[in-house]
Amino acid sequence: MPSGEDARIRLWRVPPDGLQEVLTMPEAVLTGHTEKIYSLRFHPLAADVLASSSYDLTVRIWDLKVGAERLRLQGHRDQIFGLAWSPDGQQLATVCKDGRLRIYEPRGSPEPLQEGPGPEGARGARVVWVCDGHYLLVSGFDSRSERQLLLYSAKALAGGPSAVLGLDVAPSTLLPSYDPDTGLVLLTGKGDTRVFLYELLPEAPFFLECNSFTSPDPHKGFILLPKTECDVREVEFARCLRLRQTSLEPVAFRLPRVRKEFFQDDVFPDTAVSWEPALSAEAWLGGANGTPRLLSLQPPGMTPVSQAPREAPARRAPSSVYLEEKSDQQKKEELLSAMVAKLGNREDPLPQDSFEGVDEDEWAKYLAQIIVMGAQVVGRAFARALRQEFAASRAAADARGRAGHQSAAASNLSGLSLQEAQQILNVSKLSPEEIQKNYEHLFKVNDKSVGGSFYLQSKVVRAKERLEEELRIQAQEDRERQQPPKT
Repeated sequence: MPSGEDARIRLWRVPPDGLQEVLTMPEAVLTGHTEKIYSLRFHPLAADVLASSSYDLTVRIWDLKVGAERLRLQGHRDQIFGLAWSPDGQQLATVCKDGRLRIYEPRGSPEPLQEGPGPEGARGARVVWVCDGHYLLVSGFDSRSERQLLLYSAKALAGGPSAVLGLDVAPSTLLPSYDPDTGLVLLTGKGDTRVFLYELLPEAPFFLECNSFTSPDPHKGFILLPKTECDVREVEFARCLRLRQTSLEPVAFRLPRVRKEFFQDDVFPDTAVSWEPALSAEAWLGGANGTPRLLSLQPPGMTPVSQAPREAPARRAPSSVYLEEKSDQQKKEELLSAMVAKLGNREDPLPQDSFEGVDEDEWAKYLAQIIVMGAQVVGRAFARALRQEFAASRAAADARGRAGHQSAAASNLSGLSLQEAQQILNVSKLSPEEIQKNYEHLFKVNDKSVGGSFYLQSKVVRAKERLEEELRIQAQEDRERQQPPKT
């Protein structure tokens, strides 16, 4: 369904079995806009309802069944960069070059219901609804042309963003693809070689960074496919298509799990059937609302991991063994507080928690690289943290100088001070046994399947690597002190 500079929208109907021949004549042509059309968005629930934005500064809602404009939204004072329907299809959000973010109720009024400050930069922006429709994520630029993400409460646009995250300096606008099942957003731009991944939360810290996918050559497009395209048996939680210069390449993201013979129902909740309408255009325009049909991704014959037979876990010491009373400084650490808050009742763990972890061959396979149909995709935040911290440790070793300077160099290169790493793993003395014991415990209790996050797990890994680097530095200094002085 292309739209062009002649202000017309042309509709083609693709057969259910795919194209068998080149289509040259559109089935219908929509006219009404007076300037170039910029964005098109189908309604998430109603059949044959389309929203379009144009350089004529209007948003128009079309009934494709009759080929006519039904609603028109106004109030924009400059180019409309992007628009997005809310998950329930009742509201429409826009982000504009005039520096404003707006929310409309199209069936109620042509004027915005709310508006608030958008990105400062005027180079481009996109908007998407996240966190069950309670928040809006905007990708744009700041006044220095740095790409950034802004997260807004959908009920309080006037108050500005709840959180802002700066990313990098690049010319292309980041295009977000949001997966409501996992809370993950993938962001990349035309001509980029990197895809950012973040978990989004409706509370601080809001943005939890996962590993980024990097390709050797720039892509022209990157799109998230429906969950039904994922290989659930291989714990594939996201599958995408990457448009290259002369080819289309599938990219898959997989999560290492101990008992893959069970359906990982903590990773795969029932997913919305977005390709089937819940109501007609006539019903929606008449004021009716709908809800999507939900589809279970559980393959036949697979038992959910939440119902798998329990294996008797090794007796664990209570959390108090690992977590002593927090200091005032620790209480101020939002990340550490969030981590500690995850240490709840562990009497009924998931089956994988009864194991020491994913077996070494499995981890080695994912930590080295995941080869998926020609694409190399590194596993999520844990793998990323390992890779980063290994590199940081090696860089710290190269950067060491006189005794006393090595620890500071390691802190600077790893991003964690020695004190911060000790607080995260809750170790008072640098004992390899205590570091390993606390690491294993905290990594497991911060698993996403039990309410944790990949971000928190990556902080645990980062702290462990920082402490191990400190042990290595201390060992080297001890050896140097034991050497006889040079004469």
